[in-house]
Amino acid sequence: MHEERQMPQRQFAAALEINTATYCKIEKGERRVKAEQVVIIAGLLQTDKDELLALWLAD
Repeated sequence: MHEERQMPQRQFAAALEINTATYCKIEKGERRVKAEQVVIIAGLLQTDKDELLALWLAD
């Protein structure tokens, strides 16, 4: 996910207010991201938050 915007994992983790290890677990599918984090991710990726939330809910 972070590769699309050329943003290091540590910056994504900082934006989500989590540590890099937790972010890596989310990226690997070992941990589920929270709804409020989905909104932050949508902003970072400059994408539609409602669409991203719908995908998150469907998972």
